Parts: sequence; C-alpha cells; structure tokens
Amino acid sequence: MNYRMTALIIVLCVLISNCTAEEPQKTTGDNGVRGAFDNYRSSILNQDGSKAVKYVSKSTIEYYRKIMNATLTGKEEEVRGLSTIDKMMVILLRHRMKVKVLSKMTAENLFIHSVDKGWIGKDSVINSDIGEITESNNKATAVFINYGKKTPLKYQFVKEQEQWKLDLTAVMPISDEAFKQVIESSNLDEDEYIFKILESISGEKLSEDIWQPLIKEG
Repeated sequence: MNYRMTALIIVLCVLISNCTAEEPQKTTGDNGVRGAFDNYRSSILNQDGSKAVKYVSKSTIEYYRKIMNATLTGKEEEVRGLSTIDKMMVILLRHRMKVKVLSKMTAENLFIHSVDKGWIGKDSVINSDIGEITESNNKATAVFINYGKKTPLKYQFVKEQEQWKLDLTAVMPISDEAFKQVIESSNLDEDEYIFKILESISGEKLSEDIWQPLIKEG
C-alpha cells in the first residue's frame, strides 16, 4: 500500500470540503478570496511559513495550539482518545520534534515550522486552483479545481479583520471520518496504520515511548 499517497489524501481532506455556505449567499468574482488563496498557495510551494501563516484563520492556529499542548503533556489515555487525525498529528510531532524546541514555540511558530519543513506539503496545492466563489456574511467557499477540472469539493474561507483567510479546520470531522473509512478498508488497526504512514514519510521507526508525554509530571 502506498502510505505516502494516503498521507497526501488526508492532507487534501483537511484542506477542502464538499459543504456549502448557508443562506443568504451571493456569487462573486475576485473579492479577496482569490488573493488569499494565491498567496497561501505560493507560500506553501515555497515552504515559506512566515508568509503562509498570514493567510490561515485563527481557528487554524488554535488547532495547532491544541495539538502542541497534547504533544507536550498529553498522557497515553488522552492521546489514544483523540480523533484519528489529531492522534496522527500528535504522534508526528513527538516523532519528528525535540521537546526543547517544541516547548519554546507558540502555535504560530509551530504552523510556520510545519510549512518550512514541508509537513504541509506542496502536493496539497501544486495542481489545485479555485473557481466560483460563494460568500455568506464573513464566510466563503470556493470551488476546488484539480488539474484544471472543476470538482464538487470546496475550500473554506473566513474573513478576519477585513482579510480573507483559509480555515483549515472547517472540515476536520469530515476528514476524520474519511480517514477512518480508509483504515477500515485496510488490514491494519488504526494505530498500526498511523505508524505505517509516519514511518513511511520519515524513513524512521517510531520510538516505543511515543504514547508518553514529552514533558513528564514532576
């Protein structure tokens, strides 16, 4: 099984959704959403985290804060009880980052670091574009274009301080359910599957104490 490809699919699921905005709606052209997408896309392609962070929503940064805290202090039973995608994120950070570095980061720093390291991969945006934009109050969706073809999926945006930003958390529940369905179709349990993905990406075996918090009590 191609675990690298599966990881890519999961990233794409986090980024896009087939949900539509609620009424009232209006269809627009380039209303700032296009600029936000283009800037985010170019920053990911250039692995420029300092630029990319300017085009993601507050809720996206809060998600990274939650994951960072769970990585540092989450006990085994807490981590095992996380959603599938959240669990994979925590294990990824424990596998790839040193506690001395992570413990000094802010959530923004962690997002920037993830982009700089290519963990938010170029493959998630390199062949993508947006089409028709639908706006409702301070939220918007944009049709996801893949290899020049329109798809039924949509990117999610939110306007914060008069600037449109990508909301990468909007479809976490949908993405998590999709991930679970992929795992169920395999011959591995959830933890084994996550380990296979991360080991395939890193080329390294996960440590035996991966379930333990990086910062121990006392």
